[in-house]
Amino acid sequence: MKQRLGIPDDELLFVYQGLLAPGRGIELLLGAFEQLGDKKHLVFMGFGPMQAEVEKFAAERSNIHFLPGVAPLEVVRHVSTADVGFCLIERTCLSYYHTLPNKMLECLQGGVPVVVSDFPDMGGLVIEHECGWTTKVDQTSLIAVLDAITASEVAGKKEHAKRWRAAFHWEVEAECYLEMMREVLDIGHDKVHKLPHVAAPSAASASTSGRAAG
Repeated sequence: MKQRLGIPDDELLFVYQGLLAPGRGIELLLGAFEQLGDKKHLVFMGFGPMQAEVEKFAAERSNIHFLPGVAPLEVVRHVSTADVGFCLIERTCLSYYHTLPNKMLECLQGGVPVVVSDFPDMGGLVIEHECGWTTKVDQTSLIAVLDAITASEVAGKKEHAKRWRAAFHWEVEAECYLEMMREVLDIGHDKVHKLPHVAAPSAASASTSGRAAG
């Protein structure tokens, strides 16, 4: 994406992919990147009710960019060309507070570290695996986190994201699921049931769903 957007290789590119709608930290991101230097770029890749606002900022700011959404199976491939991803869900309900969104998992599947809301589940995953950064969902906290991120730190976090990807991909998770199902089906039966091996889906679908990026 850097080449497509005319961004030098030595400047950091952050990506937000998915629905452009309220409750996903978009206003915070726009405000933060207005205040950051021009060496840190943000690209929005998606569509939704806030698309016009995003495109307006992109037209006015040299470090804010917009690209249309892509097919679900293309999301990880595109995201993997960025340096850092975002998943800034706002706490509008209990479900959002405990969410592990597709957009976060898509970034990690692409080997890209993420900046996430400091909520128990997504924040806990990032802290445990050292594959990103957590932030309170307010502009002051977000700017402080982004301002401190360096290229060398991103390189280290990318290695951790790749390790996470190696440990949590379809083949590994499918076998864990099948093993649990074998145990359940064996209860109360004389005959041991064996479930067949499940072939992996296409490469990007371990974390994607049927939308541009949720």
